[in-house]
Amino acid sequence: MVPYRSQEPLMRALGLALLVVLVPVGAALADDVPPPPKDCVPGSRETTGHSGPYCAPATCSASAPYKDASCETRKLCIVMKTLDGGRRPRQPPPVVPTVVAACDRKPCAQGVCKALKVCVPRASKSEAEPPARRAGCGCSLGDASPRDALLGALVALALVLRGARARRRS
Repeated sequence: MVPYRSQEPLMRALGLALLVVLVPVGAALADDVPPPPKDCVPGSRETTGHSGPYCAPATCSASAPYKDASCETRKLCIVMKTLDGGRRPRQPPPVVPTVVAACDRKPCAQGVCKALKVCVPRASKSEAEPPARRAGCGCSLGDASPRDALLGALVALALVLRGARARRRS
């Protein structure tokens, strides 16, 4: 059997080889998704995907407690959007409601006006104020860049290699 000391350079070489192989694959499989819209009305949330950006209704339950928001009935103009993008589209493609405007003060230019229970940030009670981004309802891991994802993958790889090394020592 080969002594442990001579296996350490082999483990380092294996780790480097995995890094060289995995990093380009991750970049090759990266998704190209447009950014979410910036003009969603209160009661909707910014959403994006392979079928493009849209404002999804931020539906809620009046019985659940919310920190920085409240669950209110709002009249919103709803248009149904077909999600038909992506590498492997589903058949039939899903259809989701999208919010195009508020209709409490004026009729919808497009879509149907519906009264929905939605999450509304406390700071954005009126349409004149800009909608708060991800305020109060639900949870989020935050905005992670591709660089953050790569850093996370490298840390995970380092932990796996360190664990393998520790197991060999014992």
